[in-house]
Amino acid sequence: ILSELSYADSVEEVREGLESLYDEDWSDEESGGKSKKKDKRKTNSFNKAQWELLFCDTQSRPNEPSHFLAIQKNASQYDDTLHVLMVVRGTKSMGDLITDAMMEATDYEYDGVQGKAHVGITRSGEYLTKRHKKLLATLLQLSDKRKLDVTLIGHSLGAGAATIAAMNMMNSDQFARDIRNGGDKNVKVSANVIGFGCPALLSQNLSLMTRNFVTTVIADADVIPRMSGATLVNLLLDLNQFEYQDLAERDVEQALRELQGRFSDSSPTMVGNRQSNKQVPFSIDEDAIQKVMGYVHRSIDKVSGGEGDMSKPSGKNVAADKMIPCLFPPGTCIHFYRDGSGIDGAYVPCTFFDEIDVARTMVDDHLISSGYRKIFLNMMRDFHKDDHFSFERRRT
Repeated sequence: ILSELSYADSVEEVREGLESLYDEDWSDEESGGKSKKKDKRKTNSFNKAQWELLFCDTQSRPNEPSHFLAIQKNASQYDDTLHVLMVVRGTKSMGDLITDAMMEATDYEYDGVQGKAHVGITRSGEYLTKRHKKLLATLLQLSDKRKLDVTLIGHSLGAGAATIAAMNMMNSDQFARDIRNGGDKNVKVSANVIGFGCPALLSQNLSLMTRNFVTTVIADADVIPRMSGATLVNLLLDLNQFEYQDLAERDVEQALRELQGRFSDSSPTMVGNRQSNKQVPFSIDEDAIQKVMGYVHRSIDKVSGGEGDMSKPSGKNVAADKMIPCLFPPGTCIHFYRDGSGIDGAYVPCTFFDEIDVARTMVDDHLISSGYRKIFLNMMRDFHKDDHFSFERRRT
């Protein structure tokens, strides 16, 4: 819900969306409608919006993604932690597309370890941390808290930028010193990320280092977590190497033999009370099939350039020229997939997404409406054993 909310067109929509997360109807349903008058004050307190909107930018620019920031309103007065929510939007504008296209792997250091990261998304994550240092420092000073806990949520580009922002917050003591704002208190910073359909972002060594605070959810054949410069080049090489001639001839021959079986059927049929031999308009014999296949073979051979065309690279050369992917989705990866009868899921290593899975749903699976929401909806219907379950009905 929060990742969807980041795509809202106005600040008011975001504010209303946050307030609707913990409305009275939700609380009533969760309590089974059995709330009593003596609990009314407690229930009303719980019903207040948990998150109060502090900042919202619905416009994005290259390397500056749209996002909003909120603070927890109803935290316990004894809690010495300032709880902040940051939700980052995915690709929606031309500026976002420019960021996505900057997919070169740049050097990136985390906790003293050198690795690689998506250059466009790295700049986006750095923008988020720099943009809100002063605001977070002010909030800590006014609240007199000693700890800062940031929950970051994002979809697609937003998931990647949120991951880099969290890594920057936890990379060293520098960020903690910056938000201390010159005070004498030691500030402890923690960050946790939940990302949906995060692009190929980090080298394997850095991805493994983020498993404790980054969770990446990937829907079935979602193409974006699998897409990097290397995997795109490898896909083109696979397409160029693909030997379609034999398969095309096989399909044509199967179609001809199916027609042969249909038109050559002279088995007796019943017409009224009489038995009649059905006469077909024409028949296809073996010589006709072989003649047609000869035409097909020559046509395909001509289109493909012929077997003797030395300009077409051999399978060995293509395999040798393939690139080794160096960017993968970050953190702990959870892969939800269709198993033929429903939705199943599994923890998988980030290197599981080292090539593009060409599938009919590879684009739809990346979108929230046709991908993640649909998969989670099917899972919840299986869990509740209710084919009519819906998130909207659950909340109202």
